[in-house]
Amino acid sequence: TNMTQRKLHGFIMADVDKVVMTAKGKKKEFQFRRFDGRPGGELLPAAAPDKPDQTAGNWHERVFALFPAEVLGQNEKPAAGDPTVVVRIEYFYRNKQVGWLDLGRTGDASAATGAFARSEFSAGWMTLSPDAQNLVSEGETMFGAP
Repeated sequence: TNMTQRKLHGFIMADVDKVVMTAKGKKKEFQFRRFDGRPGGELLPAAAPDKPDQTAGNWHERVFALFPAEVLGQNEKPAAGDPTVVVRIEYFYRNKQVGWLDLGRTGDASAATGAFARSEFSAGWMTLSPDAQNLVSEGETMFGAP
């Protein structure tokens, strides 16, 4: 039998020290600082590394925990057509990229017909649950703002 891999990444956040979010052509860079003695961590804006961005951190936690509803094969296109990348997240450790995640949608922001993801670990696009459409839109607003 051929088991389909349903996770988005081959690394864990403990292996990351920098996260870069890109939306609408704008980049926002964060340091990732692990919590002491418990799982998880916080995102610290590069411009203000002493003050965690809890909104971005909470959004990212939800995105990092996403689970694909359907895994498409390499070069396989969703029925609604090619997704448009809305948010790209890049993960680094000591300035070397360890992974990335593209969040996309079909349709436009006002009439999105599906939420999708692809990453360094996936063969192609993966369909996300319908509630992930809100995450994609929130990321676009949060990281694409001036």
